[in-house]
Amino acid sequence: MTPAEIKAGQSVGIRWSVSGGTAYSRILRAQGTDPGTAKWKVVIDNAGYIGQALDRLDKAGSYLYRLEAFNLLGESVYKDMPVTVTGAE
Repeated sequence: MTPAEIKAGQSVGIRWSVSGGTAYSRILRAQGTDPGTAKWKVVIDNAGYIGQALDRLDKAGSYLYRLEAFNLLGESVYKDMPVTVTGAE
């Protein structure tokens, strides 16, 4: 995630790369900082092995992005990255 802090109305850059036995990957986003209670929304489905994208955030607050990777058995691993959105100038 770059940058880790933006102003409302700006975009965060998402870059990912997965390898090994990955059969499927996706990028998710949730508002808040607790992954256990987060309501995840799929931002990019079937994200592939490598890529980049922009995601515009219009509402101030804390967000989590998650890269999930699944193998052919359906087993998954993930990595979470926080982003803070401050009020617009």
